[in-house]
Formats: sequence, structure tokens, C-alpha cells
Amino acid sequence: MHYDGNSGPSFGGIVFRIATIQKLSRGGSNRNAEYGPPMRTARLQFQSLAGSDRLQILVADFQELRTARGTRIAVGINDGNSETHMDRDGVPGCGPQPLLPTDGSGMHSMRIVSLLASATEIVCALGAGEMLVGRSHECDNPDWVRRLPACSEPAFDVSVSSREIDTEVRRRLRSGEPLYHVHGELIRELRPDLLIAQAHCEVCAVTPGDVQRSGACSLTAQQMALSAASLEEIFQSIRRISQALDLEEQGEVLVRRERQRLDTVRKEAARFAPPTVVMLEWTDPVFAMGNWGPELVEIANGKLLLGRKGEYSAAIPGEQLRVADPEYLIVAPCGYNLERSLRELAILEQYPWWRELQAVRKGNVAFADGNLFFNRSGMTISQTAEIIAEILHGVSFGGTAGVHWRRIEAQAASDAPQILVSRT
Repeated sequence: MHYDGNSGPSFGGIVFRIATIQKLSRGGSNRNAEYGPPMRTARLQFQSLAGSDRLQILVADFQELRTARGTRIAVGINDGNSETHMDRDGVPGCGPQPLLPTDGSGMHSMRIVSLLASATEIVCALGAGEMLVGRSHECDNPDWVRRLPACSEPAFDVSVSSREIDTEVRRRLRSGEPLYHVHGELIRELRPDLLIAQAHCEVCAVTPGDVQRSGACSLTAQQMALSAASLEEIFQSIRRISQALDLEEQGEVLVRRERQRLDTVRKEAARFAPPTVVMLEWTDPVFAMGNWGPELVEIANGKLLLGRKGEYSAAIPGEQLRVADPEYLIVAPCGYNLERSLRELAILEQYPWWRELQAVRKGNVAFADGNLFFNRSGMTISQTAEIIAEILHGVSFGGTAGVHWRRIEAQAASDAPQILVSRT
């Protein structure tokens, strides 16, 4: 990286604009701005625009130019005596912000606000994570995206019980009240070129209706609403995003990679006899998992007893689960991480039929992370199939037991269950 006094610092032919530097606070430590995918750090010195001071620049989270659109970078500036920083326009601001560079032709990177966790995963998997400027409150993968501004939040307290959440969701749907609040003013400040939401489910994530209520519809040049109820539709989502980012080739590579990974699971699991299984998306009331979940069970060589391929997950009478009596039961509530999922065991134990299930008696009940896996239509579908195969057949694809799922040990009807990392 070098400094050109006429145009600004550059690295690999990418030119960055520098504005007048303003001292904001005293101190001697560099500020490592944490925006964008963590890659590598470079340190340099160059003359300030005034030409009087020699400044030290810490360039954090730098990623080389991937497309003709350019890339983003976050910087912290320190002259040894004062701490300074610039906002995304190169104007002194109140906090570290991503800058929009040019690629020499004046073309800027696309700015994306993703209000869907799976879309955020896809953007990053395409190698375009540096284009993200905002996210939803649910976006958490890869981990660094948590540092982006959250542009949404639940409209009610989601820390309450599963029954209370279900009751409140149904009430809000009947009354037309929102399930999510979208921060339109923040989106206005982020100035996205592309805003991504989802139109598959009114409950699971921010919808175009939520965006419209926020007034953010008029703030972006392009909006995309994804809808996926099957693996093929998930692959189509990857293609749609890759086309919007002018990364069609990378999108096709990504789809082929996921198909190959799923084929590997299918081949490994085919060596075993298929056990019966039911997957639960919610516990109170009981929901049998649908959408792409049944396809993943089929790939993992399981025989699904409840839940239909490509259809919405649906509430069922608990007695229906007792009658089905699967050999294996996987509990992965939508939006719940592993820790929260495990807390649902106490709820399931209250059902009179719970200890009658053979899966409970034989220790074949597994609780899993239903937020990152199972219910997310993004880049974790193949790993979800691997988890199911590991639960049903003991086939290991990297040892996810205890990390993304846990098994409940078999107990007599009068005993309290225990949580195991795995059955071995």
C-alpha cells in the first residue's frame, strides 16, 4: 500500500479518498475498526493532506478486490498523540465506519443490507461479504457479521416460553401487528443499493411488509424477497443473489459444492438401515418440521413419519406423535440455539405421552441448534444433513455432537433424563 498525495492511499491499484483529518480524542492506541470480514492487517505511514505530520494508519479487515465493483475497507488512524477516524464518506465522523473505495474507474462497491440470516450467509459464501453494510438482528454467521449494524429487532419479548411466543405470534397475526421492527432511519443512513428480505414465512424473519411499514422501500434502488421451501429453491436463492451481485459463476460453483456435500452424506448414510424419525420445529404446541427438512432426512437415510416435503411446518396434536412413535426424535425449534433448545426438554416432559415414546426409552432423543441449522435456508443445509446422519447412524463428518446437538440418555419412566454428548 502506498500514498499518492494527489488521489489518496492505494493498495493493489485500489485508490482510497482521504478527507481532512480531525482530532477527536487524546490517546496513544490504534483503533482497529471491526467492519468487514477479518482477513489481514497492514500498517503504513504517509504524509497527512496538510503535509505537516507523519501519520500511522492501521488498515483492518482488508480484503483484496474481488469484482469490478471494488471493495470496502475500514480504517483507524493514529498519529501517536491523537486518535482520529473517518466515516464511510471519508468525512470525519463519530465512530469507525467502512469507507467506499474506487477501483480507479470511479465505480463503487455495491452496498447490501441483508434482513435475512440465510441471505447474509450466501453473500459471504460468494466472497462478497465486504459489500454488507447492515444486517438483521438474526444474522450471526459468519461470526464477524455481528459487528455490522442491526437494522431490525423483534417487536415483542422473545425470551418468554414457547407457549407464550406462539400465543403472541398468533395474536399479532390476527390483529395485523408486526412481528418485527425494521429501523428505516438506520437503513437510510446506510444507503444500500440492495436490500434482501424473505417472503416465505410471516413468522420466521423480516418480510417485505415489515420493510414497507418502516418506510425503507424508497431508500434502496433494488429489493429482493427470497422464498425457499425446498433444497432446489435454496439453490435458486443462491443463484438469484449471485446474479444480483454479478457473481453468477461463483454462484454456480457454490451450488455444485453444496450438492456434492449432500451427495457425500447420502452415500455414507446409505450403508445403514433407515430408522424412523420425527423432527420437531416447535414444542408447545408441537410442530412437525416441513419445508426442506424432510429432504434432509431422506438424504441422511431416515424414514420420516411426520412432516411433508416442501410444505410449511404445522402444529400437530401430541397424540399424533405418540401414535407415530418414531425410533428417533430430533428437537430443533426454529430460532433456538442449542442451549435454548435444551431448555425445551422440561416442556416436553410435561406431556403425558412423553415417556411412552420408544425414542425416549431408548435414548434416541436429540436436541439440536434449530437456529443455525435445520430451519435456516442458507449455507448450513449440507451440515444439517450431516448432523442428522450422525444422530441416526453415528456417521461422523467432523464431530458435531456436543457442539451443535446433544442426545438425551435413556431413562426409566420414574428417572430424570440426563444429557449426553454422544452415545459412544
